[in-house]
Formats: sequence, structure tokens, C-alpha cells
Amino acid sequence: VSGPYTLIGGKVFRPDGERIYTKPTSAGLTNGPDDLFGSEVIYSQVGADLQAKIWLDNAESSSHTRLATIPAGCEQDPLVSIWGELAAWASSCGSQIKVRNLRTHRTRIVPTHSDTLTQIFLSEGTLTWIDGKDHVLDLTSATSVPVTLPDTSQMIAVDDHLVARDVRIDSRDLSPDFQLSRLPFSPKYAPRLIAGFTPLGFTPDGDGFQDTWAPQFDVTKPLRSATLKITNYSRSKTVATLKNAASDGSVRGFSWNGRSSKGARLAPGSYHWRLTGKALDGEGNLIAATGGDQITGTIEIDIP
Repeated sequence: VSGPYTLIGGKVFRPDGERIYTKPTSAGLTNGPDDLFGSEVIYSQVGADLQAKIWLDNAESSSHTRLATIPAGCEQDPLVSIWGELAAWASSCGSQIKVRNLRTHRTRIVPTHSDTLTQIFLSEGTLTWIDGKDHVLDLTSATSVPVTLPDTSQMIAVDDHLVARDVRIDSRDLSPDFQLSRLPFSPKYAPRLIAGFTPLGFTPDGDGFQDTWAPQFDVTKPLRSATLKITNYSRSKTVATLKNAASDGSVRGFSWNGRSSKGARLAPGSYHWRLTGKALDGEGNLIAATGGDQITGTIEIDIP
């Protein structure tokens, strides 16, 4: 699950259960692991030529981008992960992991020194993997080195500064043993937009149907405050400012009736909006899903 999206069996669903995406398949191709951040889906496919392709699709659009082609001579399909502007995939034999910034196209190669890679996991500023041991790497530093965690887990996940692991000393034990601990490094992690639901227009004519514009946003960590500023089309004048709290990372309380901050009814046409916010823990201001501090869009007031 990532914000309002759920990935199950190569299919992406919205909260109402509507399926909006199915991973492409064709004869001769084997679908490998996949991962989701917002509406972005990363996955691997292996062809009969023993070449593995790493793909990035957007569940809300028709975008279909090949990130890499790598040999697939080992028994397992390449593992993949995605978070924000970062995409990661392992070599087929698991001896290394490549982490690519999709915005800058810079790639970092992380040796694993193992051919028993069982999981890779990207989170804000952190790469995690299991190769017989549990490792975490601080991606905010270009000179960082992996840290090996005590014990070995069956499954690992990281959120903000916390790492959760299912640690079982005896592999024959079927009972989960979940442990929660802090990461061994502590850079500041700014909150990041995961996805937003922002209707393109509304009709504030008082007929009881679409009289308000109520955008919704999901972010990666709680916010102390969130502000939605609405300006005219030229962005030269602020016409309304909405404020909301998001103490659980879900921004659900915005509602605009098409009037200015002084209560005047605004003319039909196009307006711009910009979302800003501050982390509840003081670690930074809200950034866009793929980095940068501009979270903007357009809204249309349409009154016949």
C-alpha cells in the first residue's frame, strides 16, 4: 500500500476497489518482483533470451519506461524497489544493487558480496537488503558504508527512522517475532508527498452538486501544519488561503467554495494552487513526490 494505491498481484487498485492498472504481460516473458510508490510501479520481466528488463510504469497514465536491461542467468528474477525519485534493482545473481535517481539520472552501485539476496527495500534516504544478514545504508551521504544489523530477519521494512524486522532465530519457527528499533544513523528526513486527489474543477453555483473543491493528499510523515494557497491564473495575486492539520500524514480537511478570503465570489476560470507543509518532528518542509519544493496544480471554476 502506498498512499491511496494498493498493489496486489501486478494490479493497482484505488481505495474504492477500482482497478486502474494491470502489469503488462506477453508470451515468453516471466513477470518478476514489483514495488509501488504512489502511482509509480517498478517491476522486472525476464525473456526467453535470459535478459531481464526493469520497467517503470505509472498506474494513472500510459507511461512505460525501461530503466535497465541486465543478464538473468541465475535462478531468481531481479529484485526491485522504488521510493520517491529513487529506483533500485539488484543484479540477477544478487551480487550488487543499483540505486538510480530518476530526476538526476545518477546511479549508485552497492556491492552485496552475496548471491543469496532475498529482499531489497527503499525508504526515505535509506536502502535496506537481506543477503543472509540484514544491512542498511544511508543514501543521504555519498560516502556512507553499509551497517549490518544484529540477527537476521525473514522480512524487513523501514519507515522514517524506524526499522521493523521479523527476526526468527530458528528458520523452522513459523511464529513471527517482530522487532522495532531505530536506524543506526539519523539524518533529517523531510516529509514527502506520496499522492494527491485533486479534482480538476468544480461548480460552486449552489445547486448542491460539486459546490466545493475538496482535494486530498497523502504524505510520508505527520505534518505540523499544511497550507493550500490559491492564486489567480497569472499567479500574481493570492485569492484564498486554506490551512489544515495532518497529524497522521493524511491531509483530508481542505474545502474551498470558490470564494476569496474576503468572501467574494470569484469569476469562472482557471486558478493555481500550491501545497506547503512542515514536518511535525521539525525535520523539514514538505517536498514533492520526486523531490523539489513545488507541489502545484490547476483548478477550474466552471459556472455556466
